[in-house]
Amino acid sequence: MGVNRSSPKPAGGFKASTLPTKRAPDPNSNKGKLELLLMWCQQMTEGYKGVNITNFTTSWKDGLAFCALVHKFCPGKFDYNAIHEKTPMERLTLAFEVAAARGIASLLDPEDIVDLPVPEKLSIITYITVLYSGFTK
Repeated sequence: MGVNRSSPKPAGGFKASTLPTKRAPDPNSNKGKLELLLMWCQQMTEGYKGVNITNFTTSWKDGLAFCALVHKFCPGKFDYNAIHEKTPMERLTLAFEVAAARGIASLLDPEDIVDLPVPEKLSIITYITVLYSGFTK
């Protein structure tokens, strides 16, 4: 049931200064806020098999990133290693249901992601923002 990680990180917030980067994102600009949100997602899912978050569209389509992010904060709710045998629809359903049980509003349906060649960026950003707020409060 464990996730292979070389250096486990605590659940929750992060500091942009801990990431190797040429320049720190400007938290006062919209672009900077999106970069920080993406970096948070990357940090929270680091070490999860099959997850490589590089954007707010296709990185989320197979459901692995959503499952990893939800699992980070709700590790006892499902076995992350077992989800690789599930379909993207099943993974997304699982992640959204576990988040909803935690009191996080269900803003997306799995079909909103699976049925589109490229998931709608603003919908993904909005839902991830809600996950961030719900998991870090």
